[in-house]
Amino acid sequence: MGNIRILPEKVANQIAAGEVIERPASVVRELLDNSIDAGADRLNIQIEEGGKRLIRLRDNGSGMDKDDMLLALERHATSKITTVSDLFSIKTLGFRGEALPSICSVSRIEITSRPADRLTGYRLKASGGEMKSIDETGAPAGTTVEVRDIYFNTPARRKFLRADRTETGHIIDTLSRIILPFTNIHMRLDDAGKTLLNLPASENELNRLSVLFGRDVAVSLIDTYRERNGIKITAYLAPPDFSRTRGDRIYIYINNRNIRDKLVTRSIMEGYGQRLMKGRYPQVVVFVDIDPSLVDVNVHPAKQEVRFHESRMVYQAVSSTIEKDKTDDRWYK
Repeated sequence: MGNIRILPEKVANQIAAGEVIERPASVVRELLDNSIDAGADRLNIQIEEGGKRLIRLRDNGSGMDKDDMLLALERHATSKITTVSDLFSIKTLGFRGEALPSICSVSRIEITSRPADRLTGYRLKASGGEMKSIDETGAPAGTTVEVRDIYFNTPARRKFLRADRTETGHIIDTLSRIILPFTNIHMRLDDAGKTLLNLPASENELNRLSVLFGRDVAVSLIDTYRERNGIKITAYLAPPDFSRTRGDRIYIYINNRNIRDKLVTRSIMEGYGQRLMKGRYPQVVVFVDIDPSLVDVNVHPAKQEVRFHESRMVYQAVSSTIEKDKTDDRWYK
């Protein structure tokens, strides 16, 4: 008999979850993506112990009926796509159908949801990838997802989580990055009764930028726009005087999806050019609006990596957008 075996489903699910759920902030990212895709404009997030003990997200989105709630815990069950061709026209933040089953496989989860056109909702409880119950219940329109005891069934992975303060910092950073383009959404983050982040809905982008950069940097930002070869670039650029020793204040968005991309980062650095001292990084937000068929977002389960079909064209569009403002006097103040 050979040595190769098919892994038990529970083991396979936990392996898959490891790619999606790296830490509590990963849970928050996936839940937030789902709420935004559901059309929510009010989000309340509560955490305890850096999200390790509890993450609870309430939204007023479209909600789910009983059948959808049951399917939501099945791997690769999604309402976002139906065919392979849909992968090249993705306009939602989620699409892989892996978030909830991955979260469920490494935690204790409770989902309460009601569509606005239904009188009652349902509450589903599951633990370690196994559904425990689903019952009819009264509930406000929208969805509440409560995730407890992340990695309770994989203590070896739980040991790799950092201190509560560090994990909370990752959650704040994740929320701030994702929510920036969605100025119509009011979002609040609470930790044990203390409000850590409160972002009212606002048409003034400066309010969101102030959360990311602080008010002093935000008011100094130079906004610029350029369209090249059908690619629309909107950028908010801090003058070189506000540069940093780390590149953690470079925010990149592709069709409102926050990503981490080396190519776009290099194009930003080239755009700043010699205005930055060696070893310094700018504070900048770049929004790239591009035909979804020209960018592949199905690169990694975490959905923070992309692949461009015309990478050179994107590179030139971003760098030239930043470069064209080199004569602005504000760069040299």
